Amino acid sequence: ILDEKGRPKLRDSYLLDTLECGESSFAMACLIANRKYGKNGGREDVKTHHYIVSFDPKDAVENGLTMERAQALGLQFCKENFPGHPAIVCTHPDGHNSAGNIHVHIVIGSLRVRTVERQPFMDKPCD
Repeated sequence: ILDEKGRPKLRDSYLLDTLECGESSFAMACLIANRKYGKNGGREDVKTHHYIVSFDPKDAVENGLTMERAQALGLQFCKENFPGHPAIVCTHPDGHNSAGNIHVHIVIGSLRVRTVERQPFMDKPCD
């Protein structure tokens, strides 16, 4: 969202949670994992992944979706699909186009910071 001069402005309302790191230590958690496994040292290497879950505006009215419920769903999705990865889960109520829909942003580090039980979808011990 930009102000009248085209500069980014802070959102009025958002929810933020983290997994496997603190709110201000996501970058450091990723860096430590990269160094531990000797990965992601190059400029072109993929260091994080960003997912956006965008709900239909009708979900608020028809299904009682709130920012808190969307945030809880985002955290649950992240825990189930990206165990051990440092993650930021952030929910906000609208985009720049005033569509009125709730969005959940999930940003994960590309490497796990702790050992987890291997799942069928996991190709490598740390990725």
